[in-house]
Amino acid sequence: MMGCKPMADDKVDLAKHRQLFYAQARWALFELGASAEILNKYKPIQKKDTHTLPNISQPNGQGHRNENIPWFWGMNIHGDSIESFHMEELYCVNYLWAKARQDRWLEEFKLVPWEMHWTMLYFQHWAEMWDGLGRETTPRKGCYARRQVGMWRAFQTQALADFQRSGAI
Repeated sequence: MMGCKPMADDKVDLAKHRQLFYAQARWALFELGASAEILNKYKPIQKKDTHTLPNISQPNGQGHRNENIPWFWGMNIHGDSIESFHMEELYCVNYLWAKARQDRWLEEFKLVPWEMHWTMLYFQHWAEMWDGLGRETTPRKGCYARRQVGMWRAFQTQALADFQRSGAI
């Protein structure tokens, strides 16, 4: 059995052959003077586009939530992907991942201004607490308390400036 190749190697060879065939067809389009619109539609296939899709091969894997599928999976040439169960599943999985990503961003969009507000209140609370403690204690402890009040007010001022510079407030 020396010389037998695993079936996976045949599929890799077939994929490389198809990629080469595609590159030649794209080159022919360019040589025939195809419009920029057509050349932009049929982009070159990069090495990064040819990996196994992790959201299909590792549906519960970590670190893939922000990855998009390569551009050519979205092409429906002559309706060839309408009847394919696997393509439909790919589109559904990709849609759900994109929807989850959008929902996370919408949640962040709502939460971040509140978190900034809570941060400002937190700094204000500690400044007021140390201010109250400074009035009730000995002069030596009061000096430390005033330093703490200054520090927490500086945090609050710096946070407000940073938040305003970011455009969130």
